[in-house]
Amino acid sequence: MYKIKQIPEDFYVEEELKLNLKDSGKYSYYILSKKNYSTSDAISVIAKVFKVKSKLINSAGLKDKHAITKQYISVSGGPKKSLKLKDLTLDFVGRGVDRINVGSLEGNHFSIVVRNITSPPCEVYFVPNYFDSQRFGYKQDNHDIGRLLIKREFKKAVDYFQFNDYVRKHIEKNPSDFIGALRKLPKRELQFYISAYQSFLWNRCIEKYLEYSPDKESKFPIIGFNLETENIEKQEIIDIILKEEGLSLKDFIVREFPEISSDSYERKVFTKIFDLKISQLQEDELNPGMNKVSVQFYLNKGNYATNVIKYMFS
Repeated sequence: MYKIKQIPEDFYVEEELKLNLKDSGKYSYYILSKKNYSTSDAISVIAKVFKVKSKLINSAGLKDKHAITKQYISVSGGPKKSLKLKDLTLDFVGRGVDRINVGSLEGNHFSIVVRNITSPPCEVYFVPNYFDSQRFGYKQDNHDIGRLLIKREFKKAVDYFQFNDYVRKHIEKNPSDFIGALRKLPKRELQFYISAYQSFLWNRCIEKYLEYSPDKESKFPIIGFNLETENIEKQEIIDIILKEEGLSLKDFIVREFPEISSDSYERKVFTKIFDLKISQLQEDELNPGMNKVSVQFYLNKGNYATNVIKYMFS
């Protein structure tokens, strides 16, 4: 079985993002280069050094901890200076009037060393655009939490967060106020769990939709409260998945907890791989008797490099 990320240097990713730089502006922009830090952990460190709240620091996406990554962040009112720490560097780029968010990202450049192999990878230029395992967290249960939130099983959802002091203390004082306890968590964290559940549902839909041999430019809707489609095959698949999950589209409007209500949008069924380069096989110094290979490519935002690697070695 192939191996990736045996060492952080095996997995390099760099964002492509357009900034609208101005002579002045509310937001300061930086390039964050890191290793052995998740994006969230890096933001926490930067917030302490700059003496600002973490919520004033925004990124276009979350980058892997066990990798070397380069991405952009914005800091509301951030200083015009750079920062250099162990495994973390912040380079000031300029200022502007817009904060960086998910919509700012255009795509990512990847350079990946794949180890523990005996034969070269296949050249692939389109692969099914599944959400990959990192979407579902270290324990692969992010979507389970999202399912509980959508199904209004707030008590069970709170049980996942007993380690959080704010959640635990709120429940101790207000034993039946589960929504209040969940509101002690950052809004974007709760939305991420909902999004993970929507991703789980989309993967299940696509597994069925691929049986219809869709063309390479096809899109399929993420399940949300405002989903509409005139495509009979898509609607049949959505109805099957919703029935199996015991849901309706209305369930994605959470009136008791409106900030986690989730709408629909379309996602491409296939990932397109750009600028693919594959090196010659080399001796793998970390796995005696085996080989390694370096692969490079570019993906549009929302596509998973690890998923591409799976298909290259399937």
